[in-house]
Amino acid sequence: MPTFASLREIAIYEKVSYYSLLLEDERMSLFEKFLDTYRNSEFRNDLQHIMYWIQYMGKNHGAKAYFFRKEQDAEALPPPGKILKIEHIKLRLYCCVLSENVVILLDGGVKTASKAQNCPNVGPSFRKANRISIALTKCIQQKTLLLKDELNNRLQFIGANEIEF
Repeated sequence: MPTFASLREIAIYEKVSYYSLLLEDERMSLFEKFLDTYRNSEFRNDLQHIMYWIQYMGKNHGAKAYFFRKEQDAEALPPPGKILKIEHIKLRLYCCVLSENVVILLDGGVKTASKAQNCPNVGPSFRKANRISIALTKCIQQKTLLLKDELNNRLQFIGANEIEF
């Protein structure tokens, strides 16, 4: 059964605009639920690292590919270890990078297996992120979702403000 979602603006920085998805009949976006789950948990330091990179990219460099872990059709934060240069971070935030200026922040969890797709914690978020990424790519190809203007880093729906995945 398909799931429907709409975009919710999360943060607009000089270099990157961040959005998340609001599932039908939900009050919080996927990203807001992720924050709510981990902000006061034992993984709050991991979350702080992820939030640092979101702000750092947004203010300084844009969403360059090397800041993300490639997860099949989706991406994840924090950046790979060669970029981090700190202790191992177990928390993952899945996202869809539509351009260096537009990122969709989704959800995630604590990775406890070597491969995300085999992890009982992040496997469902990994699979969802990949379905969403494919759906967003299809919307862009069909021109029902436009990267409106590279100068203001915004998204614009043509027609219904919905994504089906």
